[in-house]
Amino acid sequence: MRRLTIGLIALAPTLPAQNYDDFTLVRNRPRGFSSVLQLQLGMHGSFTTDNEVSAIGLEDTTALDGHVYYHNARFSSREAQLDAYAGRDGAFLGLRERKPDGSTSVMELTARYVPFYRDGFYRNGDFIPAGRYEGGDYGAYFGFGSAAGEGMTVEFGPYFRRLSFDENDTTPAGFVLPDDFIAYGVRASAEHNTLQLDRPTGRPLAGFILTLQIEAERNESNGFFGSPSFMSSLPEDLWRSRAHLEWYTPQSGLGTWAIQIDGKWADDRDRVTNSDAQLPIGHRWVEGELGLRFDFGSIAVQPFGTVQWVNALQESGVRNSEDVFFGGGVEMTWDLGDSMSLFADYSYLENRSRAPVSGIEDVLGEHQFYAGVTVRIGGQRL
Repeated sequence: MRRLTIGLIALAPTLPAQNYDDFTLVRNRPRGFSSVLQLQLGMHGSFTTDNEVSAIGLEDTTALDGHVYYHNARFSSREAQLDAYAGRDGAFLGLRERKPDGSTSVMELTARYVPFYRDGFYRNGDFIPAGRYEGGDYGAYFGFGSAAGEGMTVEFGPYFRRLSFDENDTTPAGFVLPDDFIAYGVRASAEHNTLQLDRPTGRPLAGFILTLQIEAERNESNGFFGSPSFMSSLPEDLWRSRAHLEWYTPQSGLGTWAIQIDGKWADDRDRVTNSDAQLPIGHRWVEGELGLRFDFGSIAVQPFGTVQWVNALQESGVRNSEDVFFGGGVEMTWDLGDSMSLFADYSYLENRSRAPVSGIEDVLGEHQFYAGVTVRIGGQRL
């Protein structure tokens, strides 16, 4: 049954997009500060419109959530930028050194201590998990970038990952886990960035970020895994691609229009990555948001609508299914000066397979909320 409701989801606009996925995808996001230490703590929750069914993960839950983030645009005596992030969704350490000729060298270390995986399919618009499990994902990337025009950069380099998998309380008895394996490959990114931030608040004011990324990967996985109705193995070579767009346009006397579009197109045999619960489940998907932000001094309110298209393998793994989901929300933040922000969070999407809200259990649900406080220490604005 299709439903469209409006809720709210809150972010801290003074330092946009502090999450593991954004750090590993967007290459040159403006931060608004030359250096800052940010601490965030709140209560995250998820609940379902339907009756709770623990066997398939439809449960109501709440959990403490938060992160620690440090940014320094002038790290050491070199022209280098340091970003260090640790949150429930993972940890990221990145060093980006700018050379006199305009080129850059990049080193990134990544860790996902408990990523959740949802191997499953969609039936009549409902996600049905065939096997849920967890694991670990640790990696390194070394890249080299250069300017390709005004506001445009390209980047290329090798990466390495070590993946492991474990059962949890939700894993069915008949589900076979993937074997632990290492993977390595090359990653190429292209980005066009004209984003402008409002200096007093750090909120996006105008311009856009467009990021395209593609990976060609070889893995050393062996053996078949999956449910009794669909067993498969990973091919030795895989590819995957991601895209991200943010576009902000000020509307005189009204507010700021905000468009965000994310997408993925990958090999349908890339079963492990396509089951990553942090993103929509499937080998092809597009999610778009259209919002209008109202700024009332230190308070920002942004209602938005969401459309999500997902293409995934069916239960037997032979054919694909396509589903479209709708949702909406409102972002709200109250900045109490440069050092603190309060926020609240509640959002809705028809697709009940949404990103986990807890680091210790993986549940499904159409509704999510988040409320808490962000504290910034030693912030120096650009």
